[in-house]
Amino acid sequence: MDSENFRMNGYKILNAPHGFPDTKNLIEANIVGVKSKASIYGPVYSKKVISYALNFISDKTGEGVSEKIETLEQLAEYLLSKTDKYPTSYCSIVYADIKTEVELQGEVGAATRIGEMGWWRGFKGDPAERNVNVEKLLLDVYNASISLKLCPKEFGYKVNSDGTADLLLPSCYYKDACLRAFSENILRRVDGRMMCPVVSSLCQFFKFSSGYDWDYDLIEFNKPHCIVKAYML
Repeated sequence: MDSENFRMNGYKILNAPHGFPDTKNLIEANIVGVKSKASIYGPVYSKKVISYALNFISDKTGEGVSEKIETLEQLAEYLLSKTDKYPTSYCSIVYADIKTEVELQGEVGAATRIGEMGWWRGFKGDPAERNVNVEKLLLDVYNASISLKLCPKEFGYKVNSDGTADLLLPSCYYKDACLRAFSENILRRVDGRMMCPVVSSLCQFFKFSSGYDWDYDLIEFNKPHCIVKAYML
């Protein structure tokens, strides 16, 4: 389904003025995310991410890794140096992050977050009573991502009458990472639902901007677009 067909189905389509996102910014943003999880799981998290990311980029470039890379900062520099051979080198970190978290889901930190998520889901309220302008929230976050050059080249959304929002990614910049994770049966969250790295991050921004927790369900995957339903808890 092309953009015009999506518009006919009620979606508003937005196009980033800078085209594709900034590779350096995306690498740095994902490194920040890895560091946050490493603070829960410990140093083993970063070590695994580095190892899996290097394997991923090696597969993509067909080159071995000759440099000694032991820190996330060194990993970021290395991936940025490979963008001439693999422009979406940030997918290496995204895939490695997914794989590492799935492997460590049995740790205490993950178990705690599962419990917290279940508690909030049990107390879902009526978004209409919260006086949150969902469309304004989406546009505010989108504009912020433009200023940081982190948004996709094309993005669509549709706000539903129940306060949920259907988010459209016509051609996601993380697709390589997700396809690899899907092929290994690890594109899943701690509760078994399918993961979307982009909307997972967006939900954190939504929480910061609205004051409410958000969650999401992946509705369509690689068709070649993805559609994700986001909602307040």
